[in-house]
Amino acid sequence: MHLRHGLVVGIAAFAGLLLSSGAAHAQDPCRVDQVLSPGQSCSVDVPGVSVGSNVFEVTSDGRGCFGSICSGGSININGFRASRVEDTSNWRIDSLPTPVPVLPPAGQVLMALLLGGTCLVQRLGLLRRPA
Repeated sequence: MHLRHGLVVGIAAFAGLLLSSGAAHAQDPCRVDQVLSPGQSCSVDVPGVSVGSNVFEVTSDGRGCFGSICSGGSININGFRASRVEDTSNWRIDSLPTPVPVLPPAGQVLMALLLGGTCLVQRLGLLRRPA
């Protein structure tokens, strides 16, 4: 009993580590209607777009830059939209892209099923309970 419980706890911790691992954002995430002044920035994930960075920033001269793409008036990339606030150097986040769900690797689901059963899989959020 203790060995099995230890394995289940260990696998649960390992699965949680795998599910939560990923690159940490150095910036706070962008929010819709957020206003940024020159020198401020926020992070945003835009699926399918690689522009050198996931950071939107307002430069000292009032341009808005998302990675290597800069503009003096507005930016619209795959659902991420930001625009310059009229007569200022500030920018407003107008919309964010729809998040793409991340599915766990099949091996994690199988391991959790083998060691802990359906309850562990559901508790870890690896599978949704049927409606």
